[in-house]
Amino acid sequence: MVEDRQTHTLPTNPRDFQRCALMMGYYDSEESHAAEQLRHDDDMHAGHVNEIFRNLVLPTHGTVLERGN
Repeated sequence: MVEDRQTHTLPTNPRDFQRCALMMGYYDSEESHAAEQLRHDDDMHAGHVNEIFRNLVLPTHGTVLERGN
């Protein structure tokens, strides 16, 4: 939420990113800051989504599937 409006991107400003992480339930600990935890989780999730997408778009036999096949 930015200015009480829903967004679909994470803030690029470090202070806003930290605030976003705290609003999402992450918290600062002795091991890491909330922003670091959120960045790690976001990177992991994006990696999983990218892998799924690659497997759907680039099948193992090297050709793109035709729609309806």
